[in-house]
Amino acid sequence: QRVTGSRLKGGDPTANVVSLTAEDMARRGISTMEELFRQMPWAYASNTSQSSRYFDAPVDVDREIGTGDGMGIGVSFANLRALGSENSLILVNGRRVSGRGGSEYNAVNLVNIPLSAIERVDIDLGSASAIYGSDAIGGVINFITKKRFTGLEATVRQELSATDADRRVMSVRGGYAWDSGSVTANLSRDESEPVNNRKIWTSMDYRDLLGPEYDRRNSIAQPGIVCQQAGGFFGTYWLVFPRCERGAPSLQLPLGHSGVGATVDDFTQELALFDYVPPQNGWVSESLGLNVRAEQYLGDGLMVYGEALLSEHDAYIEARTFADGYIIGADNAYNPFGYNVAVTYAPFREVESGQFPTANDESVHTMQTVNLGTVWRFGGSHELDVSVTRSESEQESTAWRARYHRTEDEPTAAEFYRILSSPDPNVAFNPFGDGSAQSADLSSFLVPTFDFGGRTVGTTIELVLRGNLLEIWGGPINYVVGVEDRTRKIGRNWSWFADRGRDVLDYWEDAYAVPEPESGLRAEFMELGFPLFGAKNARPGARELYVSLQARRDTHTFTGPQGGIERIRGGFEPNAYRAWQPGVGWVDAWGPEYDTLQGTANILDAEKKDTTPRIGLLYKPLDSLSIRAAWTESFHPPLFSQQFSVEDIRMRDFGLFFQDYLHPDRGEDDFVFVSLPLIDAPYDPEIKSEYADKLSLGIDWRSESIPGLRWRVDWSQTDFTDKIADASNFTGIHPELIAGNEKVIQRDENGYPISATRGLVNLAVKVSEYVETSVQYSFDTNFGRVTPRLTYSRFLEEYFQLTEVAEPTSRLGTQHGSDRYRLTGQLTWQWERLAADLFVYYTPGYTNDRPGSCNNVVGRCLTSFQQLPAIEATSLTTVDGSASYWFDNGLRLRAGGRNLFKRESPSPWSFSGILGYDPTRWDARSRVLYLELTWAMQD
Repeated sequence: QRVTGSRLKGGDPTANVVSLTAEDMARRGISTMEELFRQMPWAYASNTSQSSRYFDAPVDVDREIGTGDGMGIGVSFANLRALGSENSLILVNGRRVSGRGGSEYNAVNLVNIPLSAIERVDIDLGSASAIYGSDAIGGVINFITKKRFTGLEATVRQELSATDADRRVMSVRGGYAWDSGSVTANLSRDESEPVNNRKIWTSMDYRDLLGPEYDRRNSIAQPGIVCQQAGGFFGTYWLVFPRCERGAPSLQLPLGHSGVGATVDDFTQELALFDYVPPQNGWVSESLGLNVRAEQYLGDGLMVYGEALLSEHDAYIEARTFADGYIIGADNAYNPFGYNVAVTYAPFREVESGQFPTANDESVHTMQTVNLGTVWRFGGSHELDVSVTRSESEQESTAWRARYHRTEDEPTAAEFYRILSSPDPNVAFNPFGDGSAQSADLSSFLVPTFDFGGRTVGTTIELVLRGNLLEIWGGPINYVVGVEDRTRKIGRNWSWFADRGRDVLDYWEDAYAVPEPESGLRAEFMELGFPLFGAKNARPGARELYVSLQARRDTHTFTGPQGGIERIRGGFEPNAYRAWQPGVGWVDAWGPEYDTLQGTANILDAEKKDTTPRIGLLYKPLDSLSIRAAWTESFHPPLFSQQFSVEDIRMRDFGLFFQDYLHPDRGEDDFVFVSLPLIDAPYDPEIKSEYADKLSLGIDWRSESIPGLRWRVDWSQTDFTDKIADASNFTGIHPELIAGNEKVIQRDENGYPISATRGLVNLAVKVSEYVETSVQYSFDTNFGRVTPRLTYSRFLEEYFQLTEVAEPTSRLGTQHGSDRYRLTGQLTWQWERLAADLFVYYTPGYTNDRPGSCNNVVGRCLTSFQQLPAIEATSLTTVDGSASYWFDNGLRLRAGGRNLFKRESPSPWSFSGILGYDPTRWDARSRVLYLELTWAMQD
């Protein structure tokens, strides 16, 4: 059995580990790992099933955002203390598993961890990098799977959501044991539905709630908006990228007009705003999970074991469907203009009726982890553990859209363009009206537009020797020594239907001259535990004193290119594309040629290494009082893509417009607007590793005079320095903070800016200081045991600085930061076979300080595209409850609900108004009622 936070036999008593058993999680009413971390005050929901498609996290909050290469579907990550999901290390049975397929950040996708296979979850918020290496800066989450089970158990669960996000879970567990071994298997299936947004809010016009600036209705509407298609010398270019003729007005039929029999005079320049609420959030999904563990003893001291965790998660979500930039030919039966027009049309009515196929995204995420090992116990107290772990994750995602431009060889092209220009009203596409007179066959309109594939494979060989050394005052010295050898390969490719048809990009081969970059790690580690005072020599004031020393030496190796390739820009040619021209057919079209790369990449080796130390202390002056303290320093090396690129660092042929807050001539103004020559640095061979210093202190007191009374307090601080970020993330958003960074803005001896560099930068520091205290009292009554518990958690500090002289930017209590504090109350009642739990969660209000940009000049929006006024969100209190009962025949019934009183989102606005609620603070499944049946037959 592995213990989180240490490889010592029996664990390290100085580690701050929070453990939640399968029963604890069941009492909370959760059915996925995502829901577990939503409830934890030290976890920030930056990337979940409800936010991954929309949330654009600042670099200091999270870098593994789902809206990147994987389109944000089928992904969910844990982000401990808002330090980034890439810094929250996830283990299974104490061993690493692969992160999302194709991603350099080793953030593990929680959808591939089946809850039914988990016996308990250990979370170490302290300092585990000296044990597990990099990625553990924010903390460690260790999923311990079920094992050594004999018998048969089956569970069926049905959840009903107030917003239609229902879920069904089925699992079967079986196990068999013999004299010298055992085997356990767990199979699970999970089906879920997306959130029905229209049960939460019904209008994109928020003016009555938030003020005149908050109207997010738009004119991509039904009836469609039309204009004369652009022509001229480069007219064929606009066949690929349809647009209005310069000066041509945008026109629309009145609301309610079908488009049949319309004349030019029926169109108006007064465009109607359309109120469209996206129908879904989350996914239609199916998950399958299989976990198998087998072990066999070969004599008294030798055991061999094997375990496998296999999972697949299929996800599907509807996207907004619209026909954007369609060219409707002059011959179209519904076109009254007599010339080709460009149309933007949202076929809402046709989508609702099923006539127009719905745009959608779909993905498949798989993970296969296999671990084989042997344990040899010898010499009374010594143990040698040798293991090999291979973990592979893959991702395939596809986006289907009703795109306009198609190539000659696409199967749907001929029919699609025929419908757009047909003079037959029974065949022609009608984008001019309200959709009520649509008779065309639209099955050819939806086509694949973007594919992404990713694969990550990691192999780890680990050798660990542990045991006891000589006896000292309080007991034997515990020791661990070991080595770890790890390799990781990452494959990634995109395929999209661009101007010339289907373009395929092998990301690594094309940009880094290696098909699958491989990184290596060799680590040596040790642990020593010194029981200075213990049962043997305990005395008043020193019942126990334990000192833990840990150290790990990590050497990361990389091989990749650093320059050597010159990019030759392509020209603008009259036959770059083939495009469809209504009334003519396929023609050559103007367009830019592809860039070409010349030269030979300089392939080099790079190495990043450092030592991670840790010192821990446990002191018990009384049997009822424990005091823990620990310090550690950890590091995280730069990614492959941050150290390598085939292209050289070069001066660009365009500049950077920058608000210089340190300009010598700014006078009484805040800044001077300047244009600077721009240096493009696609890689940085001198980028520093990221570092973190951690301090933690904990007190645990159990009353001797009042049995059952317990009080705990835990404090910790993390100073995260040299965090790697892209400087371009700050030159536009936070120019006042980056102006003093000489790596980004270069200045002469008088302080005048002379150039800017677009590349990587090490942030000065991000600080997270957190305290949590809880009190509980367990007592017996004639009707069972009752335990009330109250937990108060607070972030004392959460800020970052871009430079050492920059003003700190606090995230606390803002959209992109942790809650200032949380209160959690729990009441547990246990009486023989009956158990019940009540949970109350309180979070204070917060400030949505990044609500998006103004659409136009109105109210407090003095200019278009300035930042909207901040929104003050209200507090939120939710109540969960559950109850269970074991029957004589092995049947257990569990029922309960989450958010029983159906409390609404504390903010009616998030992600620039895309959603009418904030899914980072509120679960959009709203009230969830569930019923669970478990039948068990055990030896």
